[in-house]
Amino acid sequence: MKEVEEKTGINRRTFRRYRARYNVTVDQRKNNEKRDS
Repeated sequence: MKEVEEKTGINRRTFRRYRARYNVTVDQRKNNEKRDS
């Protein structure tokens, strides 16, 4: 969902740092990408 990225100010380049900081699961990210495409 592009909306989530815009709201949080996260892009693919900085997501790795965000995931490490907030412990976002890879599964959630993959599910969002599959749903987006």
